[in-house]
Amino acid sequence: PISIAVLPAYQNKGIGKSLLCFGEKLAKEAKCKKIILEVRVSNLTAHEFYLNAGFHDNRIKKNYYTHLPEDGIEMIKEI
Repeated sequence: PISIAVLPAYQNKGIGKSLLCFGEKLAKEAKCKKIILEVRVSNLTAHEFYLNAGFHDNRIKKNYYTHLPEDGIEMIKEI
């Protein structure tokens, strides 16, 4: 598993997109067929970011996040 996070002061500068593209490149080189990720239901900005990157919602994972309990959205992208 890999986590991607960008500090608020550096968001909207293309850093997250670069990190995601690099991760996708590594997955392709490893001959992975898909990428699966989770995002908090309340994180509308990240959810939209992943939708724009070609991911689609797969399912809701009830109480996926335990610290500050919240459901997660599982998202998938075929590569």
